[in-house]
Amino acid sequence: MPSRAIINTQDGTQLYVVAADGRVQLRPVTTGASVEGMTEVRSGVAPADLVVFDGQSRLNPGMRVAANMVAATAEAPGHTATPAGDAS
Repeated sequence: MPSRAIINTQDGTQLYVVAADGRVQLRPVTTGASVEGMTEVRSGVAPADLVVFDGQSRLNPGMRVAANMVAATAEAPGHTATPAGDAS
């Protein structure tokens, strides 16, 4: 998970998740190692959950949001893939 998604609050480590009704909820998570801008989330979030990792400072639990989907990638940070057929 991008480290910028993780919020450290008085109640512990949390992140914002977009619920099915389009409203955000602050969810407690357990984190692990952090490397190169990515943080391991050990519990508190499911693979299908929509996680907010930009603009959290403007959110409050229960607010309705419009999700902007970002494709997941298997590439490590700092590495770029060359599209198939690209001869450059």
